[in-house]
Amino acid sequence: MAQSLYPLLFEPNLHSVVWGGKRICPYKGIPEKDEPIGESWEISAIPSSTSIISNGIYKGKKLTDIIEQMPAEILGNAVAEKYGNKMPLLVKFIDAEKDLSIQVHPNDEMAQRIHNKFGKTEMWYVIDAKPGSYLYAGFKDNITKEEYKKRIADGTITDVIAKHFVKPGDVFYLPAGRIHAICGGILLAEVSPRFSTTPKESSTSLRWDTTRPPSPLNSTGHPCSAAIFFAATTVMPIKSTLQPFLAGTLANL
Repeated sequence: MAQSLYPLLFEPNLHSVVWGGKRICPYKGIPEKDEPIGESWEISAIPSSTSIISNGIYKGKKLTDIIEQMPAEILGNAVAEKYGNKMPLLVKFIDAEKDLSIQVHPNDEMAQRIHNKFGKTEMWYVIDAKPGSYLYAGFKDNITKEEYKKRIADGTITDVIAKHFVKPGDVFYLPAGRIHAICGGILLAEVSPRFSTTPKESSTSLRWDTTRPPSPLNSTGHPCSAAIFFAATTVMPIKSTLQPFLAGTLANL
């Protein structure tokens, strides 16, 4: 018989990356690390880095194990049924001391067809931003596939991507197919599908780094190129009355 549920807390799940910074640990109120921390996976059912419960009777157990025991109680009946008793989301803190690569993710149809996985739509909530910090999301103006190919080849793709200067409390919705990148100086929370493909797992998503030579992932022949929204995108931070609540909630995850 299932035990009663209670608010679950999790062990730190930190990921060191070359572009990471030093803000995540102080923000979470945990001891700092010597290496740069780029990501903290707050709620994860990824097999390689699953959240471990840190409190109560389930202390030391994997979140995935508890969900398997009580899928409907934790996920709700509809979500448990739709996703086969699996946690469908991944929640992270991301601290970008340096610019991340520019990325585009496929929609569900393309991801299923190419790699038998779900597509990737994301949400970003800006927690902190150094003065002058910005991110990329969408194109400034309509561009053609031919111009896209040319700008990938000559390294000028950022000239046509919309730059958005950010401040704490800004929220960005990034549907599959929208070109985007987090740039240096930003600490944010990201919510994305747990089942989606990423460049680390496969070549279904498309990314490139303008400071490096071309690679298979930035090829204009990459299948995900077909998923890109080439039309100009009016992207504005979403203003919400939930922002004060979200800020306080995220700080206590």
